[in-house]
Amino acid sequence: MPKIKVPFDNRKMLTPEVVGDMINAAPTLQDKAIIVFYYVFGTRVSEAFTIEKSDMWIHGEWLNINIKHQKQKKSILPKIATLKARTDMNFIHYLIAHWSSVKGGKLFKYGRYDVSTARVKVWKMVKKTNKDAWVHLFRHTRNDAFRRKGYTARQRMEWFGWSNVKAAEKTYAHPSEKEIEQMGGDIE
Repeated sequence: MPKIKVPFDNRKMLTPEVVGDMINAAPTLQDKAIIVFYYVFGTRVSEAFTIEKSDMWIHGEWLNINIKHQKQKKSILPKIATLKARTDMNFIHYLIAHWSSVKGGKLFKYGRYDVSTARVKVWKMVKKTNKDAWVHLFRHTRNDAFRRKGYTARQRMEWFGWSNVKAAEKTYAHPSEKEIEQMGGDIE
């Protein structure tokens, strides 16, 4: 059966204010931390559940994390990428506090370790914090933020672990209303 894609409203990215409200509504430190993790790094949903405590460390003003990209069949990129975020950015202290509290093993544990169970639990938690959000929206939001800052499709491809540039150029391209308005103003 073919997969039917729901049209994506490109003007409903997660703003820092919305993410802050979601974090405040999250019941546990782990829930707050996973929201921050997805918001900051924009990983695939399942990639969060492969991270061990030892995959994350702080060096100077940078939080480093090894991400094991899940869809790397034909990619020329490495399977494990080290992504970095400044330790003074918005909300990151929740992720650092959770990381510090974990004794060892998996960073994000949602019951019996089973990726599909964990995905469902996180999806439900995100829905409880914001009925209009879903976990994959964090990935679209992070890509859109990088695109607006001028990062190339190739750079975004490496960050997100995509196997081809098409994902950055088509699937995850969401111009804002303001950008569309500006395009109209540029017509000669």
